[in-house]
Amino acid sequence: MIVGTLVCSILVTGWFGDRIPGHAALLVGAIGMLVAAPLATPLAVSGSAHLALLGGAVFAIPLGVYAVPAYVAVASLFPRRIRVSSGSLAFNLTTAIAALCPASALWIRAETASEWGFAAMVGIAAVISVVVVASTTDWARSFSHA
Repeated sequence: MIVGTLVCSILVTGWFGDRIPGHAALLVGAIGMLVAAPLATPLAVSGSAHLALLGGAVFAIPLGVYAVPAYVAVASLFPRRIRVSSGSLAFNLTTAIAALCPASALWIRAETASEWGFAAMVGIAAVISVVVVASTTDWARSFSHA
């Protein structure tokens, strides 16, 4: 359910990719993650498998919105002739980092004795992302049309 929601979110965002600027999708995705993290956390830690899946799906939607322009931005850093390889690099690095999230969530929960530590970490990352994207120059904002 979570992966299906993420894939659908990525596909819909990709379809809109030529219609909306990449920086706008990054802002929507980052703000969406900032909103979704506190909404998904109580569901994820409720003890119910169904609610945990629902919490994951709630968080997967803005994550997919954020992922598409992020992949495009990383791929656009490279010359056109090697963009497939650079897109692969972006995807694999993101997947490797994302693979650490469950372990880091458990570590944060153990250290803070709170379920909200991971949501706070996601929120901090989202705020940093919003600040960075909102302060970029027009040239950097045009990456989706490179």
